[in-house]
Amino acid sequence: MKRVSTYKIKIVAYVTIILICFVVFFSPHLNAQDSLPKKELPKYNFHQYKTEYFKFFATPAHWSLSDWLICGTVIGGTVALTQADNQVRNQFLRYPQYAHSLPVDIGNQWGGFFTYPALILGFGISGYVGDHPKSKKVCYELIESLLTTETVSLTLKGVTGRSRPFTERGPFSYKPFTILNSPYNSFPAGHVDAAICMSTIFARNSESGLLKVVFYLPTVLTAASRIYSDRHWASDVFFGAAIGYFGATWVVNNDEKKDSRIQMSSIYPLSFKIGLN
Repeated sequence: MKRVSTYKIKIVAYVTIILICFVVFFSPHLNAQDSLPKKELPKYNFHQYKTEYFKFFATPAHWSLSDWLICGTVIGGTVALTQADNQVRNQFLRYPQYAHSLPVDIGNQWGGFFTYPALILGFGISGYVGDHPKSKKVCYELIESLLTTETVSLTLKGVTGRSRPFTERGPFSYKPFTILNSPYNSFPAGHVDAAICMSTIFARNSESGLLKVVFYLPTVLTAASRIYSDRHWASDVFFGAAIGYFGATWVVNNDEKKDSRIQMSSIYPLSFKIGLN
């Protein structure tokens, strides 16, 4: 009976995620057409992916003092939160009835392996088949942020080898360099960084203040679901969220710098100029 109930919950969760994707994809505030001539828009291709992928990892060499302070704050906050990991876990486990609830399963799927590829595919088809410039931009940013942040996340998982809560070894048990060993790939939370990536990109590309808030709501469910399912510690979730947010923010900022090279030189007659420096 329990299997049937869990199965039904998963089906409803998938349907809910599909509806969310539908709303996101067809949102007039997100998928509005660019006003610039298509020939003036940035080109998105494999060479650009490769160039900006390596540029992302070279960025710390050019960080300012404020960037390093933010990085230090995130690391310090993560370390501090590890001291409360057991207490947070115990609070969540006091309510096991929610572990297989619909909100928790929606949270798992929002940051899972179904939603992200589905959205990339949807915006890719709209952008390249339907020839919608804005969709191309969102598709590109989704792919680039996924590649960069998951590289960071997977590397840290393998290097740190932190035990997951369900192993009952505690938050300070590590087996470094355990590649693809799921019970020891707790840090950071990969579902959370993927969820934050998507939400940040949609929020940054939305013109609606309300939608900017709404896009982040599923990530709250994702964060809670990873703790409820006993897959991650609270500190894993916090650091994963930081990776997703700052990674996606870097991608969008970098992309909009390219866009900003296209400037309006006059209003009438309407003309544009592209900066070469």
